Amino acid sequence: MNKETAIKGFILLSENANDHFDTAKSLAKKGKYGLAVSHLVLSAEESIKAMYFAMQFFDTDIDNITLKELFSAHKAKHRKIQIGNKIIKEIITEFLDEVSKGDKDIKEDFKEIKTSIKASNYKIFNEANNIKNKGFYVDYINNNFFSPNQIKEEEYKTFYQLTWELIIANSIISIKLKNTAANSGLAG
Repeated sequence: MNKETAIKGFILLSENANDHFDTAKSLAKKGKYGLAVSHLVLSAEESIKAMYFAMQFFDTDIDNITLKELFSAHKAKHRKIQIGNKIIKEIITEFLDEVSKGDKDIKEDFKEIKTSIKASNYKIFNEANNIKNKGFYVDYINNNFFSPNQIKEEEYKTFYQLTWELIIANSIISIKLKNTAANSGLAG
């Protein structure tokens, strides 16, 4: 993948992740936590895909998933989310260190998010597709209906926090990517 494709993919996927995140917040304000959680999972999926493109830009490949798999196979996307924990805890914190070099104010601003990222448990996204479906569809299991409206605010808050960290991480990656692209003479 060339650098321009990596930048474009990162930007488009990050924008879509942000749109899903904003949709989730709007739905939660209306008490629609099931739909909100589903949009948070979609946001997380797009955020992880964006990170994949950033890793390609920086010539860092942490998993051998093809672009076709990433965009068409749910299992591949969810495998990316499962390794998102590794991406975030290791690579993103390195980006935070790099971005904050020589700037005490930025370093302090990022200190809190780094601590939060390192402490978070992204394994909850291992069941991403099931969670997303629970928020989108009414289901009938063991002679009982399950409605997206049964998802509670607490579950939404858990997914909100984790997805917010992915959004913030991509914002930080964006700074690093744009600086590197500008220094390399690429559009960013």
